[in-house]
Amino acid sequence: MTYDFAIVIPTYKRPDALAVCVDSILLQSLLPRQLIIVDDDELPQEVLADMGQQAEKKKVELVYIKKDHKKQGQGSAYSRNIGISASEYPYTFIFDDDMELESDFCEHVMRAWREDASDTTFAVAGVWSNNRVPGRFEYWYHYLNMLGRMDRWDINDVGFQTWNDGIKETMSGNYAHGSSSVYKTSILRELGGFATFSGGRTALEDVEYFWRAKKAGYSTLIVPKARLVHHHSPLARENHYQVGYKEGYNRTVIYRTHSSRNLLSFLWFVNAQSAWIFRKVLVGQFAYAYGLLWGSFSARNAQAIKIEKFD
Repeated sequence: MTYDFAIVIPTYKRPDALAVCVDSILLQSLLPRQLIIVDDDELPQEVLADMGQQAEKKKVELVYIKKDHKKQGQGSAYSRNIGISASEYPYTFIFDDDMELESDFCEHVMRAWREDASDTTFAVAGVWSNNRVPGRFEYWYHYLNMLGRMDRWDINDVGFQTWNDGIKETMSGNYAHGSSSVYKTSILRELGGFATFSGGRTALEDVEYFWRAKKAGYSTLIVPKARLVHHHSPLARENHYQVGYKEGYNRTVIYRTHSSRNLLSFLWFVNAQSAWIFRKVLVGQFAYAYGLLWGSFSARNAQAIKIEKFD
């Protein structure tokens, strides 16, 4: 069974994880018409050939794009934008290459478009079945430090996201796991591309994108029946300090680009960012916390985000 949607998967040096992801897609009860793989490296020919044969059996068009880094930036956000440009269908999924979907994932989210979506819905998302559900302490820590309420999928007015993979019913929100979502392709292009920040494996591009959508009046549906496993493959990932640095830097740039520029907003952001850093200290991720701190400081004079527009 097919439906008018494409799937985009950015990938980099994880052929085994990608093969598991693609297998789970081709076993879906509702199949895409187009599967677009955007590669920052180069898949082994035998892996690509096997994927092509499996896709052909399911009558799914496989599009493989090996990026030319002389012309195209490196990193997942650049790859997402290339995939969005290549999508030929009204709806476009985006997945990381280390995802494994339950067999009815696509069916559940596409049903939500038919049954629950409004005119302002621009994305429908599933949940990560292996993600930790926030506990009571975490809920109150976020709430009291003005980071947001963790019974909602939302982004507050200084750019901090809240989520809860333990929800039981479909709900409307303004944030989702961007790499587990299907988007209305026309709105993706209307909003412009995902922010590429400083390139490489980016951080918080989903937060920036969903906040931009929220400010434009669009919303998201989160569907708990649509479930997948995010394996968090360690291959091709940066160390905790590097990830923390990018997150701290990019969070500050997002705040400077999109938030109101007044004293109250600034104090809110400083309080929330400090609480976010201390949250990492509490769980023993000291290198990550130091990266967050130094990245936030380094971005104090950073330029606003430039958004790539689609033709």
